Amino acid sequence: MNLAINFFLTIFIELPIIALFFKRKKRKQALFMALLINVISWAVAHILFFTTDINIYYVAILMAAGEAIAFHHLLACKWGKAIIMAIIVNACSFAVTQFVPIDLDSFKSRQETINR
Repeated sequence: MNLAINFFLTIFIELPIIALFFKRKKRKQALFMALLINVISWAVAHILFFTTDINIYYVAILMAAGEAIAFHHLLACKWGKAIIMAIIVNACSFAVTQFVPIDLDSFKSRQETINR
């Protein structure tokens, strides 16, 4: 459950930041491609993290580098813009998912809370 919440937090953090980097005409395509890139990079990062002994910080750096390459190729933006986007969105989402404690009990339904 915690992985799913972290994934949704990542999406809710990264997509609005990426939207700020693009003009209105290209924003819809950029958000769709960013969502696709995030789904793939999230899966690859967790496969690496859970099947190897690589430190989570190295996995995050590899993920940011991979996303920068994907942003450059799929969104047709310059390398500088792609690298800056990847660093900003990954730093923000990594900080929130790693350092902000999330109480899973707060996601229980109202009925479960009332029955206690």
